[in-house]
Amino acid sequence: MLTQGYSLPCLTVALSFSQLSGHHKDSFASTHWAHLEGLGGVHLITLTGVVKVDLEAEHGLFVKEKSNWVLEDLNLEIALPKALVSADQAFRVIRSAPLITLNGIGGVSTVGWSVHEFSGPSDTLLTDSVPLTATIGVYSTGEVLHRIGYSVTLTGRLEPRA
Repeated sequence: MLTQGYSLPCLTVALSFSQLSGHHKDSFASTHWAHLEGLGGVHLITLTGVVKVDLEAEHGLFVKEKSNWVLEDLNLEIALPKALVSADQAFRVIRSAPLITLNGIGGVSTVGWSVHEFSGPSDTLLTDSVPLTATIGVYSTGEVLHRIGYSVTLTGRLEPRA
């Protein structure tokens, strides 16, 4: 959601990036994963990486408004490693611990960048990917949030795919 702050009019547009889509392949970098199988069939999976988002506050966009924050919803679809979840399996998430953070910034004026909030899946069945959502922002005209970093740790169990 592109917002102008406070109760001002907004334009609903979301940034969406999927690791499963060939169209977004170049948007993802430095992707890593780690896996540990614990007692009772509980698995711990951590996925990390960087995503090129290029959110920019356009020059002169909000100069007469009460707030110069540009906020936008961000949707990420992070691929589950095929080495961990086979075609006939799904991963039942018990809990997740997501983190989305600033990674690359730039601009020409009074600066400000933010990750306002973020969330990940809980108590859900995943087959191919892990959905992460966030609200990210840039302050003032000419500022650019180039990249965000993500890390999500999942605990869960492997189940037969329905």
